[in-house]
Amino acid sequence: MLVIDAAFDGVTGRAQVFWSTLDEPGTNGEKSLRFDSVSDGQFREIRIRLAGATGYRGAITSLRIDPADRAGGSVRLRAVRLVSR
Repeated sequence: MLVIDAAFDGVTGRAQVFWSTLDEPGTNGEKSLRFDSVSDGQFREIRIRLAGATGYRGAITSLRIDPADRAGGSVRLRAVRLVSR
């Protein structure tokens, strides 16, 4: 489970997280998940279940977070962590 503690403000569209693994370095759309955010400037904990993604397997070596699929707005990150549940 990926947990992102962030505040989205003025952001439109959907956010997306990408990952790479030891066996498959580099990021691509097959190793990614889109998620919704509330764009009100308030910090919220977003929990993303990576294990359910088709391209998720093996040890994660890097993460990339695209806060929106359009330009504009801002995102403040307080924490990004991987947890067992």
